Amino acid sequence: MTQSIGDLAQSLLLQSRSRQLRTDIQTLSQELTTGQSADVTRRLDGDFAALSGLEHQLGILDSMSVARADAMLLTDTAQANISQLMDSVGDLGFTLLSVGNTPTARVLSGLPERTQAAFENAVANLNGSVAGRAVFFRNGHKCPPIAQQ
Repeated sequence: MTQSIGDLAQSLLLQSRSRQLRTDIQTLSQELTTGQSADVTRRLDGDFAALSGLEHQLGILDSMSVARADAMLLTDTAQANISQLMDSVGDLGFTLLSVGNTPTARVLSGLPERTQAAFENAVANLNGSVAGRAVFFRNGHKCPPIAQQ
């Protein structure tokens, strides 16, 4: 059986195309299983604007996540300080109301110390800080709202 030049050329062309198809199937299978493109440059065709935009948005989301965590820490601390302040003032308020009805020496004996302790507790709660910043601040985060002597 004799083969012509045309038959040999066609055979070589088919072998070459078969090899290329096997390589393409292997690359596409790898991309499918890993979820990553084997040749990003070819896939994007030189246009990195979309990829750059995604990276920029991811950076913004990371910054927002940090800011959210920071705000949550600050507000949680503020809420805890306010709760402690309210408990202290509420207890003292009930004591002062009861003194108004029956001002006996026994009731009045510990009142100045309790009032002083409640005041110091209130100042400490209002001057509370978290992560090096005042929770309730004036003129910036470093300055507490009530100056202490």
